[in-house]
Amino acid sequence: MERDCLQSELEKIKIDAYRLRIETTGIDREEAQAIWQTVGEAEQTARQKKEQIERLNKEIEDLKKDEEKQRREIEKLATQDKQTETLAKQAKLARSLYEATDELIEWRTEERKQTIEDKTSEIHRQVTNKPEEYQGIKIQPDYTLGVKNAVGQIIDPETLSAGEKEALAFAFITGLNLASGTAAPLIMDTPFGHLDTKHQKNLIKSLPEIPSQVIVLATDRDFPPHLLGIVQPHIAGTLNIRRLGATEDTSVVEEKE
Repeated sequence: MERDCLQSELEKIKIDAYRLRIETTGIDREEAQAIWQTVGEAEQTARQKKEQIERLNKEIEDLKKDEEKQRREIEKLATQDKQTETLAKQAKLARSLYEATDELIEWRTEERKQTIEDKTSEIHRQVTNKPEEYQGIKIQPDYTLGVKNAVGQIIDPETLSAGEKEALAFAFITGLNLASGTAAPLIMDTPFGHLDTKHQKNLIKSLPEIPSQVIVLATDRDFPPHLLGIVQPHIAGTLNIRRLGATEDTSVVEEKE
């Protein structure tokens, strides 16, 4: 606006100067000198106005450059804001996925823990010689075992007898096997050494109920005839391990007919 006004004034001054030159023709010297002094002052004013216009033009150009710079900065910040917003959304999604995964793992752990407890408790009730005293097996928060008695108290396995500990160990190993969903072969090495006759009979009776192959490394004392008869219909094969001699550290495996 200021530049336009100056431009108009400059044009007016030029016109006035030209008019004065025309009007001074034929007048005396003093009048001409006064007129030309006025013209000089007008031209000086015109030069000043021109300089003002040029300065304003430069300021306008600088302002335009600054405006363009600010515009680019705004666009850059807008782009960064979009990127920041995108990253924030991705981070939020990642946190949600992490929390969901953590919850899923926790749920799956608890679900499998419960399954193992149920399977172990089921086997333990079959093999224990005191089924009326125990409700089942409890897996503690630190993943140690506890035995729940008839009134719901958790008993430390260390307080159990040697035979009861072996019965608990058998129940837990078998429970793990059953809870896996794909029961693997179960190998037992002379498992009846510390068991009383009731524990031994209960454990042998439970063997056919295990839905996997069971391999028992046993002596003749582990399977007396009356107990061997319990599992005989379920035996796929029997192998005898025989030492070749007292002085030889070798053995031979023979299939029993």
